[in-house]
Amino acid sequence: MPTLGRELESILRWLRRTHPLPIPVRVYLTYRVPTDCNGMIEGDELPWHRNKWLRIRLRAGIPQIELRETLLHEWAHGLTALHQDHANSQMDHDSIFTHAYTSLVEEFQVAFSYLPLRRDRLW
Repeated sequence: MPTLGRELESILRWLRRTHPLPIPVRVYLTYRVPTDCNGMIEGDELPWHRNKWLRIRLRAGIPQIELRETLLHEWAHGLTALHQDHANSQMDHDSIFTHAYTSLVEEFQVAFSYLPLRRDRLW
């Protein structure tokens, strides 16, 4: 299995410190991600106490700039699950998710101003 590398590990440490989730998060680079996305989060349904950890799977082999964006995107889904009951429902990109994701991106751009994000891909 590919490793995250220093850059993504640094971003992950920042996320854990500044936007902690109530259960541990494991992040993997893998080729086992559905073909229609660059990443996915698993284990984020409520109630949280049923899960031992969240798993974020990022597609191996995509450009680093897309890995950054995808990690922020999936982390925002984890944050959103804290405020919504996603049990038995599909998570989508509603206003709560959009706010969480936008806040993460803005804080990321301050903390990691030397790492670009593609503005055309942010939503």
